[in-house]
Amino acid sequence: MAFRVGKNGYDLWPECRDRGLAIIQYDPMNDIDLSQQDVDEPKDQWGMLQGTQRTSLKRFVYEMESGDTIYVKSGPKIVCKGEIKSDYVFNSKNPITHDGVSWQHQRKVSWVRGLPEVENPTNQNIVTVKPLMTADVNAIERQYSSKAKQDSRYATDSDIEGIRYEIITMTVSRSRRLRDKAFQRAKGICAVCERDFTKLLSGRGIRVLQVHHKRMLSKTESETQTRLEDLVVVCANCHLLLHLDVKKPLTVPQLKKCLIQTTDE
Repeated sequence: MAFRVGKNGYDLWPECRDRGLAIIQYDPMNDIDLSQQDVDEPKDQWGMLQGTQRTSLKRFVYEMESGDTIYVKSGPKIVCKGEIKSDYVFNSKNPITHDGVSWQHQRKVSWVRGLPEVENPTNQNIVTVKPLMTADVNAIERQYSSKAKQDSRYATDSDIEGIRYEIITMTVSRSRRLRDKAFQRAKGICAVCERDFTKLLSGRGIRVLQVHHKRMLSKTESETQTRLEDLVVVCANCHLLLHLDVKKPLTVPQLKKCLIQTTDE
């Protein structure tokens, strides 16, 4: 998907990236909340769209689902990817605008930061919402994998984390390799509440699991060596509880003790 006004027009992608959004807009559909309309309604406005516009809007509103992967294209390049985090939303006050017109049709997206640009296998500089064939997706992911393997910072059971890059804000690098190893070791079980999320929603429950650093990475002043033993996998609720006090987070044993005491009461 390309976030651009026309084929070579104004690029809205930087704002979409910063706000965690995917957006789409066509003039005949201004101010129309499609979540309140039947499919193909209102017919007059749908009829005013060009064929590719109509197809793109329908895919965006009706076919995309939470959990789907979305790739951002810019001409011959794929510049980013993300995971869709919401159903279609109509936002008449969306701050992303062009020529005074708010782009009202949107979905929330968790964009993956720091990915390199890779070649667009479709090689099409067209502004449409296009579902990718499995072969195209595999081609993109192979490029990501190849470039990751070329990164000399990758290690076996430990990696350098906490390297800061000045972009717009200060961000802290985290090792995807260690994250994956931590998830494999956890086997779908939260280290705090000990719930087995592989048994929830036919295994989809594992998507609520997150990696928690026993030592707060954001408090380090420079890059630091992180070991697999420094990581623990917890569910989203327990992760939030661990960090309720941002200055003095709880340890996993402390929170487990609190939960046991609450259960006993």
